[in-house]
Amino acid sequence: MSYPPPYNPHNAPPHPAPAPYAPGPVQNVQSTNMNTNVVNVQVGAPVVRQVEFVPVAKPPDYLCLACLVCWCCNSPVGLVAVILSCISRSEADDGDMDQARKMGKASMWTSIGGIVTSVLIIVIIIIVAVSSG
Repeated sequence: MSYPPPYNPHNAPPHPAPAPYAPGPVQNVQSTNMNTNVVNVQVGAPVVRQVEFVPVAKPPDYLCLACLVCWCCNSPVGLVAVILSCISRSEADDGDMDQARKMGKASMWTSIGGIVTSVLIIVIIIIVAVSSG
């Protein structure tokens, strides 16, 4: 005889029947001040509520613009813009859309500042090079 014996469904003991559903008490907890809680207990059927999920569009984080500035125009300013863009994306993932929108705008304006600064530096270099020689 092998150990353990093979399973035979005809010799298996019957499963016990599940217990019937009995609704439990419903508790409403209300805080009147910092130290006292008032608890109202009601016995009855559970309340089923439908929650409607409304998808909220994530605000733009301007990561592509920030990367373009970082690689092509002004690396230090572009790096700051990339960091702001990543913070914006993180805030949007956490559900804080107002903060995500603020960080996205900050990333956009930092990127624009980097582009303008780079263009001004190039123009100044060209003017100095042409006027000196």
